[in-house]
Amino acid sequence: VITLNTIYPKAFDNPRKEETDKEGAPRIGKFVRIGGNTTVNPFVEIGDYVVIGAGSVVTRKVPAGKLAYGNPARVVKDAVGIRARYDKNVRPYKR
Repeated sequence: VITLNTIYPKAFDNPRKEETDKEGAPRIGKFVRIGGNTTVNPFVEIGDYVVIGAGSVVTRKVPAGKLAYGNPARVVKDAVGIRARYDKNVRPYKR
């Protein structure tokens, strides 16, 4: 997962440097699950209990309790309906 905290790099040589130096790390809520190879842009807020699909590019706010994926990531449905069991009957890898 890649999280970005600035739109332009610090070494950016620009006469309008003060405008381009704005920083804003993304805000990620509690119990958020983010799939691999996902990019989260600066100034983005991800609410609590959100699921982000693998390979997504999050460019805008994702409300709490939602499932979002894609490029750019879009809210698809409530994350409440997604269930994963972690017990002795479910094995991700064969022994």
